[in-house]
Amino acid sequence: MMLKRTRCKLHGFTLLELIIVIIVVSTIASVALNRFLYYQERAERAMMESNLEMVKMGLRIHMAELIASNHAERLLDLERDNPMRWLSEPPVGYAGEYVTSVKTGNWYFASKEHELVYVPHSKAYLEMKGDTDGKELRFRAVLQYESNSVTGTKVPAGITVIPVNEFKWF
Repeated sequence: MMLKRTRCKLHGFTLLELIIVIIVVSTIASVALNRFLYYQERAERAMMESNLEMVKMGLRIHMAELIASNHAERLLDLERDNPMRWLSEPPVGYAGEYVTSVKTGNWYFASKEHELVYVPHSKAYLEMKGDTDGKELRFRAVLQYESNSVTGTKVPAGITVIPVNEFKWF
């Protein structure tokens, strides 16, 4: 009796096919992770800017209250006070008044320097200009003045929050 030899077909992947699939999937995962981190940092920047606008609005409202209640002599205190005091509630991530830095992703008020500080969590796209010892974004409240046409003196006309050191985030 003669046995007929038949070729058995194997179903599955060859080693080469498996390696190619692993390379393609890891490349796609790497690109997706990079995009995720990019958009996460953009969202962090947007949240920081939103909180900064809230602080500016709180300062402007408090300035108007001081002027309306005939306490304009206290306007200079706005440049030294913690601007978070003038918000109805501090933003998420506000740690309070500190002398040293806090954990990333939080705000704090550096009471010695009279500066509002944000410590970013993601810093891949953050460039600091000038002589800085870290990647903290520092802001200071500054009164804006305009000349009084009648008396020729400068009078407070507004208040804003400006960065202490220049930075570029994206």
